[in-house]
Amino acid sequence: MAFVGRTGSGKSTIVNLVPRLIEAPADTVFIDGISVQKHPLSQLRSSIGYVPQETFLFSDTLKGNIAFRR
Repeated sequence: MAFVGRTGSGKSTIVNLVPRLIEAPADTVFIDGISVQKHPLSQLRSSIGYVPQETFLFSDTLKGNIAFRR
């Protein structure tokens, strides 16, 4: 899934609401009909791949930057 739209249209806000990086009012954001508040936080965050707009590279090789998480 991708969120696209004009600047200021709320793409980043939606993307931050789903993994609960920003808490939404109760029963306003749902995944498969279930409120995000009812999903365990660890389950939400481990199930979502997120690429932020800001980029950051360490002073390392490309391989080292890609393998950083490991």
